[in-house]
Amino acid sequence: LGYSSDYFVRWVISLFSWLHPEWLMFAILVGLFTAGAYGMYLIARRHTRGWVAFLLGAAAFVNPTMFYKFTAGHIDYMVSYVLLIFMVHFLLYRFRPNWRSAMVVGLMWGLIGAQIQFLAIAGLLIVMYFFFRPDMWRWKFAMPLLLLPLLINAVWLSNFVFNGADVSLISGEAT
Repeated sequence: LGYSSDYFVRWVISLFSWLHPEWLMFAILVGLFTAGAYGMYLIARRHTRGWVAFLLGAAAFVNPTMFYKFTAGHIDYMVSYVLLIFMVHFLLYRFRPNWRSAMVVGLMWGLIGAQIQFLAIAGLLIVMYFFFRPDMWRWKFAMPLLLLPLLINAVWLSNFVFNGADVSLISGEAT
């Protein structure tokens, strides 16, 4: 598969090719960790004290798993993780039963597809959200919720449709 799913992450990083590689990696590290920790803080602060929410936000990113993912070059994993955190925050606290909210969730779900595993996890979380909150579901939301992620990820999904990648070999290739 070659992780063709992260094409947009590579494109955004390439826009900053004028920076020295060390500065670019530092900016990516600080930016992703700060955004993700802030997202976790936003979720946790409604349920606990401010300093505990800060510690939970920091613990979400200052841990061995995230350090490994960064040093191994799995930037797409970290980008998807941060987007997943903000999608959960949006679903829990900002989602309203209107087109705008459905478009935001569909767009975030599509961008989370930079990491294949998170695409499936985000889909499961969206299904669970509407299962537990049926008052928020409208059938008219099915189109943006399904069509946006499919169109955004059509490049790498086409590998499976046109036999560019064999599904039986994916588990041996993905890390």
